[in-house]
Amino acid sequence: MMRSRISCFLFTVVGVVMLLQPTAFAQSEDELPQQDPPQRLDAREAGEAWFSRMQEALRTLNFSAKFVAIDPFGMQMYRWLHSVNAENGEVEVLEQLDGPPQPIIRVNNRLSYFQSVGDSYSTEGSHIIGPWPEGIHTPVSRLSSSYDIVLAGGVRVLDTQAIHVRLLPKDAERYNYSFYIDRNTGMLLGAKTFAPQGELLSQVLLSHFEYQQHPIEDLERSVSEVQMPRMLSTGRESDSTQSWVVEGKPIGFQLVRQQMVELSPFTSLADHMLFSDGMTQFSVYVNSGEERPAPVRVQSLYSVVSVDKGPFTVTVVGKIPIPLAERVARSVERVNGQ
Repeated sequence: MMRSRISCFLFTVVGVVMLLQPTAFAQSEDELPQQDPPQRLDAREAGEAWFSRMQEALRTLNFSAKFVAIDPFGMQMYRWLHSVNAENGEVEVLEQLDGPPQPIIRVNNRLSYFQSVGDSYSTEGSHIIGPWPEGIHTPVSRLSSSYDIVLAGGVRVLDTQAIHVRLLPKDAERYNYSFYIDRNTGMLLGAKTFAPQGELLSQVLLSHFEYQQHPIEDLERSVSEVQMPRMLSTGRESDSTQSWVVEGKPIGFQLVRQQMVELSPFTSLADHMLFSDGMTQFSVYVNSGEERPAPVRVQSLYSVVSVDKGPFTVTVVGKIPIPLAERVARSVERVNGQ
């Protein structure tokens, strides 16, 4: 039996406007799945404790949720399901509620992407990458090298008591984030991404949330009957990516992937390097072929910068401020001038 529920109505008036009319969220103390983090903590210790509790809830709760995601590209509604079974592990499903069905299904460490146009495919992955900041799954120890995770206080979200945790970058070159965590369950209720100047860039807000103590049998049964698509082969490993150095990346960004990829509509291959600080990531593409991207500079939630460096062109794409994207692009050089 579902234990708790939040619901609301959403509509659009002159752009994107949200009106929330939540029902009551009630839970007795003896039903709480976890206890609050210790109260005698400073803002950073308390913030890290609540953030860790949220991550634990996302791994262990059996829940059904709906949320709205708003960014410069528009508004989308999603359904998000998660079930944990001691015998079979985790099942997680994320799907948009508008347009053709294109669910993402995770069974343990296999992610399957179903496409309405084009081929569906599967990859390896321990969590679904959704419209929320990727750092909701990153260990606090990894994030704390680049961000201060601080408790900002208690707030009322969706008619329930929540905790506001902020992630503040230790430099002025990254976005900062707010997370709203249900005080009773530890569930993520909302997340916001802000530009360094304070402009709101994107937000995710749950409109419905239910959880239960036992695995969601209907979900697990339905997923078990789905024919999962084939595993996608990764890009070719590239020795040439070893010859590039990216001096402009801030402290905390680490190289997590390097390969050769095809950049449509060009026929030549490009070196691809993916960097992450645990909360966000950006890609660097280096193209030395005759066909190359034209210089470009686009800023939104995602920044896109392409710089012509003579014998090669560098393109940077990611959820980072455009000054940082430009600095990274201009800093790419061959190792030892090769």
